Amino acid sequence: MKNTLYLLLLVCAPCIANAQKDSIEKLKSDIQTLQSQNQQLSARAVKLEDRIPYYESALKLQQSPIVQTIDGFDVRLTKVYYQEKEQKLYTEGLVISKKEGIHDLYFDGTMLKCIYPDGKIYQTYTILNNGKSLSTIGPIAMDVPYAFQIIFEKADKTPKLAALQFRINYTPEKTLMAQRMDFMFKGITVE
Repeated sequence: MKNTLYLLLLVCAPCIANAQKDSIEKLKSDIQTLQSQNQQLSARAVKLEDRIPYYESALKLQQSPIVQTIDGFDVRLTKVYYQEKEQKLYTEGLVISKKEGIHDLYFDGTMLKCIYPDGKIYQTYTILNNGKSLSTIGPIAMDVPYAFQIIFEKADKTPKLAALQFRINYTPEKTLMAQRMDFMFKGITVE
């Protein structure tokens, strides 16, 4: 019986060794394949990561529900952010006239206010376009965006504004009598 077992062991040992060699070779091949796939996926991930800022910006513009239309004017807030170093709150947006025959347009400096959730009110007279003081724009072209930036100085940092209020006055060419539009945006997230 012992001799049979020894004989069986001698006959099966090479088969087991060959099976282990085949298994090891297959595992090495699988490792090389997986490493190659990993490198390809890493390269694709880097390409996709490079696109993320573009898609984030596009998504912010598409999801921007911060638009109001009053009397044929669309006002869209595009960005509200806080600069801690300067202690300033910046509000950026666009005004677009959807009607013809507008002589001029201007922001009423006495009505530029932001209200914090705790009830603090900040007021400013600083409104800019392209870094320069924005006073009267005229004549107004239909469907053309006019950018604005309202800056609240010595403001506190906050994650959200309870409200942003401002007034835009415009003068129709026919009557040359100023018309006012009061805008109030509520619950604005601050970046």
